[in-house]
Amino acid sequence: MMTARKHHAFKLACVLTIAVLASGCLYSREIQHTRRDIERANPGLELDRTFSASVGPVGIRLARWITSLIDDDDVKRARRYLSSVRRVKVGVYDARGEGPGSLARLSELRRFERRGWELAAHVSEDDEEVWLFYRDRSETVTDLYAVVLSDDELVIARIQGNLTELLAEALKDYGPDLADWD
Repeated sequence: MMTARKHHAFKLACVLTIAVLASGCLYSREIQHTRRDIERANPGLELDRTFSASVGPVGIRLARWITSLIDDDDVKRARRYLSSVRRVKVGVYDARGEGPGSLARLSELRRFERRGWELAAHVSEDDEEVWLFYRDRSETVTDLYAVVLSDDELVIARIQGNLTELLAEALKDYGPDLADWD
């Protein structure tokens, strides 16, 4: 016979499992398609998935609730940022073959050309290359897409939401420190 406490814990575990599955946390088809597009455009580059996930509104709310239980300034700041995020998709891949510089034509991929993505930044340093794209609607940044390639790893991430608010919060928190970055 299950005690009331165990029954409550079991129901909570079921609800959390359903929430995780309903939010699409297990796989991101869009990120996988981007990986394939990058491989096709860069024949010398081989990518093997190590991690792929998509966290939707339910998962974001769950993360905000969890962060509300932790008394730490950095966690509180992350919780504020999460209030502007609607969905996060990420993929991490082992990279072999051509190294940095092989993504020189990334912004020419149809994914970025036809869907209104703008290149915000492209940084190539030492053994790493970073591409950051954004999309806006009515002067509000609604999407960020980051692609980071190092000697042995490719990371693709997309964040959706009211990212103008998130960027304003980040500038408020870190603005004075950004001048120190070199």
